[in-house]
Amino acid sequence: MDLIAANLLPPEAQPPDSLHHDPSSIYSKWLNNLPGQVKERILPHLTDCDLSEQLSEVMVGPGVAIVAISNIISVFSGSTFWAIITFVLLVTLGLSTVIGIIQGIITPLQNTFSSLREHSGLLTVGVCVPMFLSSLLFVRPSGSYYVNLLDDYWTSLPLFFVVILETVAMAWIYGARRFLADLSIMLGRPISPVYRWLWCFLSPFVLLVLFLSALIHLFVKKITYLAWDSKSSDEVTRTYPSWAKVLLIALIILTILPVPAYFFYTFTEVTSASITHRRATVILKPEAKEGLPKAHLRLQVKQSLKKVNKMDK
Repeated sequence: MDLIAANLLPPEAQPPDSLHHDPSSIYSKWLNNLPGQVKERILPHLTDCDLSEQLSEVMVGPGVAIVAISNIISVFSGSTFWAIITFVLLVTLGLSTVIGIIQGIITPLQNTFSSLREHSGLLTVGVCVPMFLSSLLFVRPSGSYYVNLLDDYWTSLPLFFVVILETVAMAWIYGARRFLADLSIMLGRPISPVYRWLWCFLSPFVLLVLFLSALIHLFVKKITYLAWDSKSSDEVTRTYPSWAKVLLIALIILTILPVPAYFFYTFTEVTSASITHRRATVILKPEAKEGLPKAHLRLQVKQSLKKVNKMDK
């Protein structure tokens, strides 16, 4: 139509208005019924559409499994039934993932704040409703660009950070040798000690390299996305606006912040309890009066220590 408007093609090359109803059949019939001269002028401007080439562009990422399953069930007898079963499978997979995520949020909150255990229903609603309202952003026409922004640039950094801490906690705080012994007891057979060296050295090093590379990629390179250009009828690479990078950094900090915040909270609690224990021990020393029997003095010290231990608990 643009070529006709630019007088590069004659008006007879105008496609029918009903083309969008069934392009695969109407387009072929219209093109084959055109006069020979008009058809010869149109053909140089057409591009070949290869189905295998188009599928190769989408056969990346999580969509590979969906495309592969769709191609397989399309050749089955009763393909409509298998299509329904496939989408029921996808729904159950999504629900199981959501239930696991919600449980992973609610359980730590109830373990930390015991008063929330009495209102489990309200807590669940209080977690699900904000998550649902936030997810409405992704069903807008521009929602796919937000999904790509979070999927490509946001999820990797917090995941690497958490996995690095888990690896260090298991290998260096709890102890890789102790963890290896626990696995040997649970499995009922000895495990190669090479895993201990992998947990202690190789895994933290590789995870740290991946974390730093993702961090450098975020701050050094521009964050881009693929957008559909209606003029060229093709996908083009565009750069996210500057506020998108600010939003990305804020989300990363917000995701990582609870880990160091809880660490300093626990460290402060332990430090204050230790100082209280020391002060209580010092206060007990001058309480012993001259002339008191030794047995009575020992009893008084033991009773005071019991009180301090109760305060620490």
